[in-house]
Amino acid sequence: MGSFDDVLEGLFSEDAGRRRWAALRLAEMAEGGVTSGEALRRLVRLLDDEDEEVRLVVVYAVARYAERGVVDAEVLERLVKLLDNRNVRVRDAAAYVLGRYAEKGIVKPDVTKKLVGLLEDKSEGVRVSALFAVATYALRGLVDAKAPRKLVRLLGEEDEEARSMAAWTLGSYAERGLVASEVTEKLVGLLEDESRGVRERAAWALIKYAERELVSPDAVNKLVNLLDDDYDEVRLNAAWAISTYARGGLINPDALKKLAKLLDDEREEVRDVAAYALAVYAERGLTHPDAVKRLVKLLDDEMEEVRRSAALALGEYARRGHARPEALDTLVRLLEDWNVEVRRGAVYAVARYAEKGHRHPGALRKLSKLLNDEDDEVREIAEYAYSLYEG
Repeated sequence: MGSFDDVLEGLFSEDAGRRRWAALRLAEMAEGGVTSGEALRRLVRLLDDEDEEVRLVVVYAVARYAERGVVDAEVLERLVKLLDNRNVRVRDAAAYVLGRYAEKGIVKPDVTKKLVGLLEDKSEGVRVSALFAVATYALRGLVDAKAPRKLVRLLGEEDEEARSMAAWTLGSYAERGLVASEVTEKLVGLLEDESRGVRERAAWALIKYAERELVSPDAVNKLVNLLDDDYDEVRLNAAWAISTYARGGLINPDALKKLAKLLDDEREEVRDVAAYALAVYAERGLTHPDAVKRLVKLLDDEMEEVRRSAALALGEYARRGHARPEALDTLVRLLEDWNVEVRRGAVYAVARYAEKGHRHPGALRKLSKLLNDEDDEVREIAEYAYSLYEG
């Protein structure tokens, strides 16, 4: 197989076949965890090799190095040139490596437009690699206004990872205010995709579009079905999307029973989002009889976000006439929680309970302390709750 020095020497051989062998050997070694900064510097020089096959293998080797976190900024300029290469495999590999470099924070801002252009390449492999690069560039805040309309087409790719990544990237672009109106219906269709990753990311992207007031009435019914999904990430994003749609007035009463069931979910983030969604539904006047008892239990959850959301939901349920006085012991204790969001939720619930005539003997003293809380919102609600207790 040759020593490492022999392999490095092979990169400078006049014989193209030996250069290819050396680059391929370095790629194989990198896959096994063996890399060298000197080897990468020599590989970079061969990105301009006169032999197309050599260039292809070198890009492949550079990709393996990037996967191991061994990168060289000089690579970027040379890779950008290869995005126009007539060889499909070269374009594919070059786009992929640019994505890997972007993961490491090494980017070239003006390449974004060219990568977005490759989303329409005739080769599926190139489109997928370009999509990966566009996605990683978006993570770095490098976006192109034309991308959303091109990404829409990739939602129909046969490759499930491509569909998943396209949905995620569309959501990421929506976070930055770059959207395409036709995306929403396409994403709704993907909520029934056979791939859990596609379902998960389609639901997430729908959240981001809903936050931009781009919604589909058909989405809620399908999102409700996903509350029973076998995968927790899908359930999490579905519940989150349901709460986002509910804030905009699009609700489905069938969600209530399933959201109440999710209060017992093994994953704490799912419990959090389910409790919050129930709070939003209750604010809209829709409640479920099984929810309150479960919400009370969540006031002692280890995760502060769960405690916060449970308290908010209990406050909304009390407002709708579904108060459980036994919850007050814990709610009053949470008025001293170290987490400001938990204190907000707790003081909100205590105020709602007081409105309905449910008061706790230990609340007044703790409410008085909250009048000087560091958080403006806590102080404001505490003043209102305190006035109810004094009155």
